[in-house]
Amino acid sequence: MKLKLTPGILKLAYKFIDVESLGESSVLDGRTTEYGFALSKLVRLPVGKLLDIGCVTRVNPIVSTMCELGWKVYGMDIRDYRYTHPNFKFVKGDITQKILEDNFFNAITAISTLEHIGVGGRYGIRGEDGLAPTRAMANIKRLLKPGGTLVITLPYRKSPEESTMGRTYTPSMINKLLRYWNMSNIDIQNGLILLDLVEEKE
Repeated sequence: MKLKLTPGILKLAYKFIDVESLGESSVLDGRTTEYGFALSKLVRLPVGKLLDIGCVTRVNPIVSTMCELGWKVYGMDIRDYRYTHPNFKFVKGDITQKILEDNFFNAITAISTLEHIGVGGRYGIRGEDGLAPTRAMANIKRLLKPGGTLVITLPYRKSPEESTMGRTYTPSMINKLLRYWNMSNIDIQNGLILLDLVEEKE
């Protein structure tokens, strides 16, 4: 029998468990790797406009770091976000829907986000929608300026897995999802696939 980790259970657990001290946990290590990877790519780019999709996390250094570096940063999530900064604008919305202007962003990040899109049972998502990631990528392509930069990370396995926690991507699933993009670099670490500077195809 699997225990469903509802928001109430997680909130209660945070009261009794020193989560910050669990630095050796695989989840924290994975997220640390992902954010470090993304920031190492973003800081090399000229200052511009950035969209961080799925920005609501317990710790998100992308939004605050890029704001401090002078970028105009937009965060998008279906959940509320309390962060404030003169260079930051929060958009509560769904990346599978057509919102925001075309060809607007110089860079877009989606850190451990795409695997949750269209998977029911978490983040208030009701029902399954297998085409949701494809719609999300179409909107990302629409929002990104030609030649712009996309940095994404996904959980990676050689065989597919799916649960209320999200889907795991196989090589064939990644190729299908990114069929309209050119990948300049791929890095695989600790069950994560890190996609570096994914540039829009002509």
